[in-house]
Amino acid sequence: MKLDFLAIADYVSQTPDGKLTIVGVFDAVLNPKAPAQLATMGIAARFRGETKDADGKPIKVLVKLKDPNNNIMVQIEADLTPPPNLQAADRSRTSLSIPFMAQNLVLPVHGTYTIEIWINQKLEGSTNLYVGPPVQQAPVVAKVG
Repeated sequence: MKLDFLAIADYVSQTPDGKLTIVGVFDAVLNPKAPAQLATMGIAARFRGETKDADGKPIKVLVKLKDPNNNIMVQIEADLTPPPNLQAADRSRTSLSIPFMAQNLVLPVHGTYTIEIWINQKLEGSTNLYVGPPVQQAPVVAKVG
């Protein structure tokens, strides 16, 4: 199984039939002063692979949230078994979607946080979350003529 996509969002969920809902994708938390606190933060991931490789075998998934100094803040582990893909035209492929939700997450310092996805002890992908003050931009002045 390989990571197909990874997103940070305000809300993620999965329906009983496997459809993934992702609302409010973001990659920055603009906060004048640290710490920043998020009421909710979701992580959505989808994995794809060959049905023959999955074949009812569990996949060890590890999600790590690291602070700007590379310290692990949160670690989630799960053993998941991908279902057979009975709806796809190509039944040789399967996919597995995973929603994770955190509540009242405190990001203690400004900087770039990293979310890593590991599958069977191999890093499959990552994404960054910037936490810091908003950037002040100079006003745009249009010249006509």
